[in-house]
Order: sequence, then C-alpha cells, then structure tokens
Amino acid sequence: MTGNYDAESNTVYWGTGNASPWFGDQRPGDNLYTASTVALDGDTGKMKGYFQYHQNESWDWDEMNAPMLVDFHKDGATTKGLLKPARNGYLYWLKRNPDGGISYINAQAYVPQNVFKSIDPKTGRPEVDMAHKPATGKAAQFCPGLWGGKDWPFEAYNPKTGIVYIPSNENHCNNLEGKVEERVPGQWWTGVAIPDLHFSVDTKASFYGELQARDVDSGKLIWRQLYPGSMMWGSILTTGGGLLFTGGTNDREFRAYDAKTGEQLWHFKTNSGIMAPPSTYEVNGVQYVAVQSGYGVDAAFQQGLMSELVGWQKDCLVKQPQPLGFLTMQHVRAGSMLIRFCAFALAAALATSPASLGFEQARADESPAYVVEVTDVSAKVGEPAVLHATLRIRDGYRVLEGYNNRVIELSSFDDGVAFERRVVRGTIQEGGLDFAIGVRATKPGRHPINGYFRVGYIHGPDELAMVSLRLIANVNGTE
Repeated sequence: MTGNYDAESNTVYWGTGNASPWFGDQRPGDNLYTASTVALDGDTGKMKGYFQYHQNESWDWDEMNAPMLVDFHKDGATTKGLLKPARNGYLYWLKRNPDGGISYINAQAYVPQNVFKSIDPKTGRPEVDMAHKPATGKAAQFCPGLWGGKDWPFEAYNPKTGIVYIPSNENHCNNLEGKVEERVPGQWWTGVAIPDLHFSVDTKASFYGELQARDVDSGKLIWRQLYPGSMMWGSILTTGGGLLFTGGTNDREFRAYDAKTGEQLWHFKTNSGIMAPPSTYEVNGVQYVAVQSGYGVDAAFQQGLMSELVGWQKDCLVKQPQPLGFLTMQHVRAGSMLIRFCAFALAAALATSPASLGFEQARADESPAYVVEVTDVSAKVGEPAVLHATLRIRDGYRVLEGYNNRVIELSSFDDGVAFERRVVRGTIQEGGLDFAIGVRATKPGRHPINGYFRVGYIHGPDELAMVSLRLIANVNGTE
C-alpha cells in the first residue's frame, strides 16, 4: 500500500501493518511502529513523526492504508489534516504539523466496536477492554472481526461535496485464541491456524456491507447504501462532476451513485466481484472510467464462510471468463455531465471456504483451459516428500508464460503437515504446468491440505485470463 505525499512539508505519510504473532502477550509493549501512520522525510526517509491507532495490536487490525491529506474545519479554523477510517472501526482526524509531525485531534466510531472502552482526548490512545483482547491460551471475541470496519479497499474524499466515503462492514466478529508456534521462514506464523479463526455474524442482521457518506468536519452520517446480501470490498472513486463509483459486492455489480444524495444512477454486471479502485481519465474530450474486475483472497474466503453461516452462494462469478478488455459502453447523465463508462474485466475465480472441505480425495477445481491432475502422497513422519500437481492445457489454449503461475496459501487443516514453501512456482512443461510441492508429515495419519493455483492462459488471438483454482490433497504420515 503506497503512501501519500505532502509537497508543502516534503513529507510522505505511510501506513503500517500489524505484528506477528498476532497475540500481543507474546511481544509485550506498544510495538512501535505497528498499526500506525508514520511521517517520513521525502528526501532522506528520516522519521518526522507517527501516530499509532492501537498499541500492542492483537486483532489483526493492520492500518496499512495511508490517511488522506484533507483540509477540514475545527473550532472555526481550517486544519491541514489527515483523515483515516481505520480498520479498528474508528474515523480519525489528525493534524499535519508544519514540521511533518502528526498530532491527534479526534476520533469517533463509524461501526459498532466492543474493544475500546474510551480514547484519550489528548493523545488518541485507546483504553482496551481486556475481555475482548485475545491472548495466548485465552479466547476472546471482538467486533468488528479481524476484517475490521473496513479492510484494504480505499476510501475517498470529494472536496466539492465535503464528504468522505467509506466502504465498510458491520455485524461480524471473530473469536481467537493464541498459541505459541515455531517460526519457520516462508510459512504462516500468526499464532492461530486458519481453521481456528472462528468468524461469526449476527444472522438476524438486516445488512453486512455498506457504503457510508460522512461529513468531513463532523463525521455526521449524510447517507449510506446498505447491502443485505453482501460484504463490501470495493474501493471508492469520486469525481468533480459529483459522481461516485464502486464495486465490492458479491453480485458482481459496478455502480455509479450521486455523490451528494447516494442515489444509484447506473450499474453494470462484470465477470466477478470488484475489489480494485476505479480510475478515470480523458481521451479526446471524453471522460472514461475503468476498473479491474476480480474477487479473490480475503473477499473470496469470507464469501465462503458466509455461505456456511447465512446461506450465500459460494461462487459469485460467471463460469466462462470473458476476454480481457473493454466489455461494453453505457452512458449516464449526472447533472450537466455526460460520461461514457467502460467496464474493464479480468477473469478470476472464487475460492471456497477451507473449513467446508473436510477429508476429500486429491483434486482441484476445473477450468475451461486446464485439466488438473493431483496425487496424494505418503511418507514416514518427519521425512520430506514431494506432492506433484499437474495442470494439462486443453486443446486450443496456451499457458500464459509471462504470468507468475504458482500455488499459494498452502495450509494443513489439522497442523499435520509442514510445507517446504507456502508459495510454489510452476514449471512450464510440454502440455502444461507442473508444481512440485515439498511436504513433511508431522504426525501419523491422513492429513488434508488446501491451496490455490493462480495461473494464466491464452485462448485464440485475443483472449487472456488469469484464474484461481482450489487445490485439495492428502498427505499420509506413516510410522
């Protein structure tokens, strides 16, 4: 996540992630400068200042999005500020000092949150309710869950409307309990296994995802769009002509709203959900809006969990990917401005929930381009072995050689398997791709593993696509 630059003070403001393991009792102290915004000199990189949103981070609430450089009004005066809707569920007003440092001004919750008892009005340091702070050997529920009030998608600010727009989520929680894990370079090391994240939602809630519009000075809610059947994973673009564009929902829609009122003006269904930030540009006097369509990683994983909790469809993309390129053109009028929209689609597949897989035969999802061949492997406990997965290319298709074809997010459901690497690159061979996955059984028995192929293909003269395919296999540990 890139920073934001203030030319007047020659300062770059950058966001930072959370520490690992996730549980703060394993790393006592505030853990500077995690979950923070840092102010760096643009020439030397020397730190000028910082603001930490929550000390001794224990909820996976990383604050990697840099705050927006915004001028707002405070006590009748204009403040050169930083505005940040944090993953912890609070909206922060900070001051950009002339020397590039950062001062706290105010914060208020933009989604319900049960971790902070209060926030110090002078320093911005939260008082944490320890009943909602997980630790090693101590389970605790916290809301919002680890995906936060908002996750990585970007917010936006429109100086003409005076409104900040936040893609947010409510009515979800996690219950985590930490454990001590040996650190193995290149492997998952957070103090909790993926199947033990214990994500939950209020099944009676009227919505989960939302798009909020708040006054930049007061934080007052001006309008909001609620999404009863989806989380919100879309970054925001707002224009000088008073429009707002975003995706982020599992119905694959790309939408345009009136930035002042929240009225939906236009929509277009793409091949997949949209996480990417839209962009706008002008060619020969025509303004275009482009966006990449692709729903994966956390959004896809969470979609699978929601299918189990509230019955949502797991798969929210079309079965046959369309070529990469401009798919269609529509027109919408907002005020006196006529804009031509081009939806830019990149085919991608949605992963299902690891928790739903159970013990299955080695297999992987099918695709129009590849035939997948995966074989289970057996080895003595503690001895290295290699699990081979082969993707045979179908007639009429070609491997996309310039793409980083790989297997990612390898994990063991019961911690019965250690991996040589969590990311394994494919080797292009005649007729397809080969993946050699180094494994080692850590205890006897049959241990299911899970991962995802990220591969590309070419079909015909102009169709190019990148897809995500689920991999399931078993490693049998023998005495």
